[in-house]
Amino acid sequence: DFLKFVSSFKHSHQETLYQLYLKIIASMHENIQDEFESICQENQVMAALGTIDQLIENQKLDVLHEEKTSVNDVKQEVAKRKLGEIRYLKNMLEKVQEQNEEDKKRLEILQKSGDDLPNANNTLTK
Repeated sequence: DFLKFVSSFKHSHQETLYQLYLKIIASMHENIQDEFESICQENQVMAALGTIDQLIENQKLDVLHEEKTSVNDVKQEVAKRKLGEIRYLKNMLEKVQEQNEEDKKRLEILQKSGDDLPNANNTLTK
């Protein structure tokens, strides 16, 4: 689409438009990267997962060190905690998936706005 748009201009203008197009794409790419890094830092997914692993390990050790605990009690406690962990991790996963969907929508909007830019330039030059 861009080539069709640019081909209607004089050669001297084509080079200028192409350079402008490259700057816009580079700027969009940089903005997307910055947005992605910002979202990753906000969510701190890896740090949260590491903390979860540590908490799970601590819980396992606490259950096993209790004195006068029968094997069945330990099994029930471990099973109960595992179910709780599964619910918690599913909740975390849903939140991350929702955030990913929001990010995809943002990227699509940015890409669409970038695709619409040559049309806007065409309208402005007429």
